[in-house]
Amino acid sequence: MKICFLCNTVRFFVAIVAIAMFSGCAFGNRYISLQYQPVTTLSVAIKQNVAIVKFTDTREKPELGEMRNGYGMKTADVLAKDQDVGAWVANALSDELIKAGYNVQKFSDAAPSDAEVVISGSVPEAYVKMYMTYSGTVRVSVTVTKSGVVVLNKEYTGHAGGLAMLCSTGDYENMLKRALQDIMKKMIPDIAKAIG
Repeated sequence: MKICFLCNTVRFFVAIVAIAMFSGCAFGNRYISLQYQPVTTLSVAIKQNVAIVKFTDTREKPELGEMRNGYGMKTADVLAKDQDVGAWVANALSDELIKAGYNVQKFSDAAPSDAEVVISGSVPEAYVKMYMTYSGTVRVSVTVTKSGVVVLNKEYTGHAGGLAMLCSTGDYENMLKRALQDIMKKMIPDIAKAIG
């Protein structure tokens, strides 16, 4: 009898969680804030000057994620209200390089002609898929020039994942932040090596 009571309690709990996950929470667009926190452990001895030009957002659609119901049907979009994805990536890169010890200047359109090290790039993908779990992916193409010569030209991909329990804006923000941090862990050492 106790086992049956326990089974029924577990079933009831699972049903409540499923209803919360796949009914009401799946409707209505989510508006998130693009965030970042530096993760680099690199520290450079020579403080070089680096110019970062705002990255270009080359994604095909403005959405940053999706909401799906219990049947797997897309019911809503995730968007960043009044935020620029290219600026988000450029600012994250700037924060990482400053933490590593570089002197960084940021530019909206183009770096000055006398800038020795210039970093620019594009963001072809930044998206969080959702169905039972979250799967966040960010792709960034970066070009680094030193004294007018390209010393690094590479695309990086970052991933993050987790269980989709609450369908909250914070979950989507965290997936994108972690995916970008995954990129920076690979990109920063490459940049440091390329610019010497």
